[in-house]
Amino acid sequence: MHDIVQNVQKKERCDGMKKTFLLFSVFFLSVEVAFCAPKKIWSSARKKPKWISYIPEEKGYHYFIGIAQNQPSRATALRKAIEEALKQVLTTIGVTIGTDMRIEKEIKASKVITKMLDEYSEKGKAKLKGHKIKEIYSEEYVDGDKRFYDVYVLVRYSDKEIAAERRRIEEEQRQNRSTARFNLEDYTKLLSNRRVKDAVEKLLENLYILSDQPTCAEYRRSFEKLKEVLGNISLKPQKVKGREPQILAVLNVEGEEIPYAFLGILAEFKQGEGEISSPVKTDENGIATFKISKIKFQAGVVKINFIPAKAQFIETIKNAISKKQREVLENIILQSQISIILRASDFGGKSVCIL
Repeated sequence: MHDIVQNVQKKERCDGMKKTFLLFSVFFLSVEVAFCAPKKIWSSARKKPKWISYIPEEKGYHYFIGIAQNQPSRATALRKAIEEALKQVLTTIGVTIGTDMRIEKEIKASKVITKMLDEYSEKGKAKLKGHKIKEIYSEEYVDGDKRFYDVYVLVRYSDKEIAAERRRIEEEQRQNRSTARFNLEDYTKLLSNRRVKDAVEKLLENLYILSDQPTCAEYRRSFEKLKEVLGNISLKPQKVKGREPQILAVLNVEGEEIPYAFLGILAEFKQGEGEISSPVKTDENGIATFKISKIKFQAGVVKINFIPAKAQFIETIKNAISKKQREVLENIILQSQISIILRASDFGGKSVCIL
């Protein structure tokens, strides 16, 4: 009997220790979560507005809610929230393709939104009178030494405004197609006058203004011509000795090589090491002159690769083309890459030269 009592007491003590350990574990976990969780230090209202969770309903009106969270600044958070709301507006209007580019245009063209972003960046609040943004709610958080912002915007459009916006966008699209047709004609004329850069700019402009109409004939023709141009760029070594190698860029047009003036070219060491100016633009004769300031040979040679800079073709239209289209253009540009070999014997036989 004595042994049975002792065993029961041991079990009770063991159970008690387990409970105590469990309580301490829960306590310390709670403390850890409390210290690790971001802390809200400011909000524009005492409570979150109901419209954040429940979209308002009103006869004859459409409401849209834009949300941006974990943003590094108030202005960035507000801009992203407005963009999110405008995407919903455009979807309601009927624009489902090229929305990023159109939103960028709408915000840049709106002095009211631009002023609102500036005011919000400085003061944390902005005047909403006379604009379709009806309410803004924001919160500020700190997480260690980091500070970030959440912003919510409520946008309201009437049925009449939605219909008016739809007509405005349809007219703008019609005008853009007309502009694109003129640009294609100018492209042909500029190319025949050997003004390659200006001709390419016409194609890029077309893709930009037609970003929300990628199925129209003018957009497709412009993209195909851009592919054709990129595929016909050739880089040729012009001078491969000394500290200032030169590369000639030409565009092959119906069997004729036209110097590609003002083309940006990147340079990169692939064998050996060094420092070289990059990117460099070609001059009026299509020649890019690179300057080497330091060179370290490997097995007596260095290999330098040259390639047209992708950004000059893709940056302005990055929101106007699909990911697949971008990959197509980048792969075509890659095909025009060339390499040159420089030898230590041309630099006095030294393995390292600072020029």
